[in-house]
Amino acid sequence: MASPSPPSSSTTASAISRHALVEIRTNGYSITIAEVDPDAMGITAPVFDDAGSVTAALSVVAMRRRVPPERLDALVTAVRTSADQLSKQLTIISS
Repeated sequence: MASPSPPSSSTTASAISRHALVEIRTNGYSITIAEVDPDAMGITAPVFDDAGSVTAALSVVAMRRRVPPERLDALVTAVRTSADQLSKQLTIISS
């Protein structure tokens, strides 16, 4: 998996948000690079309620230099797995 490029300074917040939503719907997660802090990156995955609606999100934010590209897949998997586990817990609680 290739690391996403940081957004250009002309990128608007709404364009970033739209891009992240498309990425989440397509891949089940989103990776952001330097959107708030030029040295930070984040991985986000949705958490679903018992009706299948997104009720929350699980995010991990780290310094970019501490996340080598070869570790990105493992981190994405960890975030998605944790978000799935939270979703299952919400379903159990709601039942």
